[in-house]
Formats: sequence, structure tokens, C-alpha cells
Amino acid sequence: MRYGDAIIFRLAVFLSMLAFPSLAIANHEIPKGHSPSMSGSSPYPTASFFPKQTWGISIRGGSALPSSSFGNDIGYMINGQLFYAIQGPPNTIGGDWNIGIAFQWTRHTNVKDTKIDIEVFTLSPFLEIHSRFNRVSPYITVGAGININAAKDEGAQKPGLDIEMKPSFAFKGGAGIDLFLTDHLALNVEAAWKLNEGAPKFKAGTLSAIQNFDANTVDLLAGLRFIF
Repeated sequence: MRYGDAIIFRLAVFLSMLAFPSLAIANHEIPKGHSPSMSGSSPYPTASFFPKQTWGISIRGGSALPSSSFGNDIGYMINGQLFYAIQGPPNTIGGDWNIGIAFQWTRHTNVKDTKIDIEVFTLSPFLEIHSRFNRVSPYITVGAGININAAKDEGAQKPGLDIEMKPSFAFKGGAGIDLFLTDHLALNVEAAWKLNEGAPKFKAGTLSAIQNFDANTVDLLAGLRFIF
């Protein structure tokens, strides 16, 4: 089967499992008196004709390195994920998919030496395509969503200044790796580039101005991932 055909087949299987969950479950029933072997087992349950599906969560933290004219501040972040994992054949390139939603909070301090802090809350659906080899699972990831930007304490740092920041489009692309410590718990490391551009309005008394806002970052994350 060609790789393109395999992707189309996987999408068709995923949609069929959403429409007929009882059929998918029936294909995964383990005969009575049998139990799955733990020797050489993969981090995910063994798949039959239908790819195995399960839920997972990630909790991660890290740094946001500016990749634009935003400033030279290294921000810090907290990231959480809820996803649906679909397992294909083991030792296959692109055999496993994680489809879910990510929640990320980032704070940049002293932006461009202004002593003004910027907070960014990012909400983005994402897709991870994994190549699983025993307990090592490298992957590529892509996602798109929304950045909610907010200036903090600008009035205290710059009396009379008010900054209005609107939400912006978020796009993220990168790569990472899962190192499974047990059949369900993995150490996760990821590096990704995130788009965050807008045009905030700066107001001081009766004066106002709109300035481009380019807060693109390279996000470095590390944490734990649990597969149910």
C-alpha cells in the first residue's frame, strides 16, 4: 500500500469508528482466558484490523525564544494537551496519530526594555504524526488556532499608557519525541515555531497609535505524557 493510500485508509477508518463505535470495540475484544503479553509490548495497546484508539494527556513547561523583532526576552510557558491517539502497525513511519487540542500560557517580561509584560494564551487543535519504534516515538506536529494577547501593568510602568491587544491567528509547526518509561507514561520533549502577529493600539490620553506586533517564538517544551 502506498503511503498516500495508507493516509486515506487511516482517515476512513477513523471516521468509521466515530460512526460505528460498537464495531471498533468488537474488533478489540480479547478472548476469555487470554491476556496481552507485556514482553516487547508497545506503549499503546496492540492493534488488530482497526487501529487501536485511546485517550491521552500531556503536561509540559518550557521557554519561548523570540524569533522576530518582539524583543530579546526569553519567555516562560505552561502547556497542556488532551488528545485522541490512533495506533497503526508498529515500526512504521507515520503509523501513529495523535489528534487533539492544546492549551498554552506564555509570559514575556520587560518587552523591548519597556518593563511591560505581555501574556499570551494560545488555544489550538493539533495533529501529531508518530513513527513508533518500541519505546521511542519521534513525531512531527502541526496546529492552528488563536492567540489571546494581553499587556500587563502597562499603566503602572508607563503612567497614562493603555495598550489594546486583539486576538491573533496562531500557527505552530515542529517536532518532538516520546520516550516511554512504562507502557502508559512517557517523557516528552518538543521544539516548535509559533506564529503570533497583530496590530495593538497604544493610547495615552487623547493620542493613539497602531503598531505592528510580531511575537513569533520558538517554543522549547519538556514534560510528561500519559496514554490511557
